[in-house]
Amino acid sequence: MATKDLEFLWREYFRDSSQFWDNRSNKATPRSPDFRHKKTWRPLWLHSLRNPTWVIEEFHRRGLQLTNDEAACREFHDRTALLDLITVCGKRKDLFKGSLIHANILERGLLDGDITLGNALLSMYAKCGAYAKAKETFDELPQKDIVTWNALLSGYAQSGLAIEALELFERMHAEGVAPNGVTYLSALKACGKIGALQKGKEIHRRISGLNLLAKDVVVGNALLDMYLKCGAVNKAEELFAELPFKDVVTWNTLITGLAQHELCDEALICFERMLEEGLLPDSITFISVLKACSSLHDITKGESVHMRVHRYGVSEKEAKIGTALVDMYAKCGALVRAKDIFNQLFCRDVVTWNALISGYVQHGHANEALCCFEQMQNDGVSPSVVTFISVLNACAETGLIKRGEEIHREVENLGLLEENDALINALVDMYAKCGEIVKAQRVLDEHPACGVAAWTALIAGYAQIGNSKAAFDSFTKMIAAGIMPDAITFVTLLTACSHEGFLHEGQMYFYTMANVYKIQPIPGHFACMVDIFTRAGDFDKAASIIKTAPSLDRLLLWSALMGACREELDLERAKWTLKHVTKLYDDFEVGSAFLNKSYVFAGIQHEPNRLLALE
Repeated sequence: MATKDLEFLWREYFRDSSQFWDNRSNKATPRSPDFRHKKTWRPLWLHSLRNPTWVIEEFHRRGLQLTNDEAACREFHDRTALLDLITVCGKRKDLFKGSLIHANILERGLLDGDITLGNALLSMYAKCGAYAKAKETFDELPQKDIVTWNALLSGYAQSGLAIEALELFERMHAEGVAPNGVTYLSALKACGKIGALQKGKEIHRRISGLNLLAKDVVVGNALLDMYLKCGAVNKAEELFAELPFKDVVTWNTLITGLAQHELCDEALICFERMLEEGLLPDSITFISVLKACSSLHDITKGESVHMRVHRYGVSEKEAKIGTALVDMYAKCGALVRAKDIFNQLFCRDVVTWNALISGYVQHGHANEALCCFEQMQNDGVSPSVVTFISVLNACAETGLIKRGEEIHREVENLGLLEENDALINALVDMYAKCGEIVKAQRVLDEHPACGVAAWTALIAGYAQIGNSKAAFDSFTKMIAAGIMPDAITFVTLLTACSHEGFLHEGQMYFYTMANVYKIQPIPGHFACMVDIFTRAGDFDKAASIIKTAPSLDRLLLWSALMGACREELDLERAKWTLKHVTKLYDDFEVGSAFLNKSYVFAGIQHEPNRLLALE
């Protein structure tokens, strides 16, 4: 039958199926037709390769409509058709209709001895996210094979129910069911999800015992991914070196994992090795490598990767590649280039817009970020939480409090503030930086359990307007709310003490940070304490604080102190600082050369020898 004739006949069937005999339940052999026209006797086979592509989908659609009527469902379809419909329910996540089909199957006793039908139902429930029902179906099945176990295990692993997946994996082992490669893929995915490194190593031993790594590259890739997700980078690199087979997925897994662990230089080296070994990179490779360049803020390497995108025939206009390029150029400060690529993209989703908007904010172009946000909304793209955070940061930088308030109302109307600490932090920070400290306090009062960043932003806001008492009170409230401070919180508190000249409070917070909260001091803490002591005229304690700082930070601290001398035109402290530097460095020229640079940077033009002579 010609293709046009076949398509016409199918359209006749869907127009009026009563004109056809349905032979599906009476087929003697697969060669027997599923349907036959009552007048012309022309046959139709449901699964013929010659059928138009839309036939199966249309059949499923109409079949699923019939299942809305339970009476019709009881009389509906043979086993093959039911399997097809169950599969469609899973793909569409249509739990209601899938449950109706299940009830019909049970009523007709079709599950007895039919493992395939039971596995299809189990898989359907898992794909619909009905894991309790999937587990119930699993337990009720009279017979189970490896496909049955894998269906539930895979459903658990893919949905993030890692603990349930590993418990089922152990139950499977206890009941003597031999796992296969698919089983191990799901178990390893579950280990990576929750960082169960020891369990992953145990599974690795089982895989090695079965010699699966020599047979199945997919299992090797899953094992590599598990180690990287568990943070065992060294173990992942050892495994990578030992794998007998490596495909592009293997290399992509390692490159992506290294980049995610901020080992971006190593990721780029791995990329070069991949090319040297003759493997062709794909879009996933380039996305991961571009992210590594973004993290390094290395535009030279980023441009080199961009050239290779063209060389290997990967289209930069493809959405994910284009977004990665926009992100890389934006993070590296090449905003004109980022905008050019952005404008060339056929499809720009919220992630693409976020890359450009955050790049503008990051490099101090807040007004451009806000214009971009307006254009995004005009184009009908719905902002995400990441978008709102970037735009609130732009409002904070420009002092556009009215625009910030509009965005506040918008995120409230969308219900985005519930359990979203990062967005609350951005709101508090925006109000505080715009001088609206009362509104910042109100946001925090409405969400007292938010993270430490919001409390720190409020403390900084009070310190900024010189209300150190309110800053200290906010810290006390934060502790009472069960929020643990971090290093930045104490930088903010010590800065407030420094500006107000609170020697006692500064010493108290510095001691509390190190001895109560066990937070290791960073250069910002030391710089504040040096400033506090020198403002109080206690140069010896300032010097002792600098001496306790890590050696790599000391020159920076002396430089910061020189900056303070310049701001206050304090020649005495400048002379005192120079004396201590010359004592610390046996090589006077090293100290002098550094201080010459420090003076120029800080605006003090006296050379060290002249300064020392001014005693």
